[in-house]
Amino acid sequence: MKLRYFHPTMLSAERIKQFLAKIHAQYTPGGPLDYEPDAYAAKLSNYAEAIVSSFNAVDFAGGVWGYCNDLTSRIAYISYIAKTKDAPQGLGFQMHEAFRWFAIGRGMERVRLEVLRKNVHAQEFYDRLGYACIEEREHSFFLERTLAD
Repeated sequence: MKLRYFHPTMLSAERIKQFLAKIHAQYTPGGPLDYEPDAYAAKLSNYAEAIVSSFNAVDFAGGVWGYCNDLTSRIAYISYIAKTKDAPQGLGFQMHEAFRWFAIGRGMERVRLEVLRKNVHAQEFYDRLGYACIEEREHSFFLERTLAD
């Protein structure tokens, strides 16, 4: 499955919101705490860079949205990464690797993300990718790894 890069504002908030709704309908738990679909989709559309995999011209199979704009700390941030249940095995890893290499190309040295405590499947995925917990909160963990590994 081919991955495509999208600069901020290239994907509409409505299209992102449709993908988020599909993901949230398929998975429990899903999404960030206090999730407001319109505002979150608008934030991703306006500010995040995306790497998306599609089944066809309309339906996303998966995507990763993140930020590589902190040149002081050189930390990239993954805001959202997900794939549909019918996406091929290994797509999550493929999308993560594409974002990792994209971030390295932007001069980043580490990548950070937040995962909900109740999302054990995602925690196991990030553990396999070499993430370590750097902060615990009531409902989530903040994880980080180096990009060069």
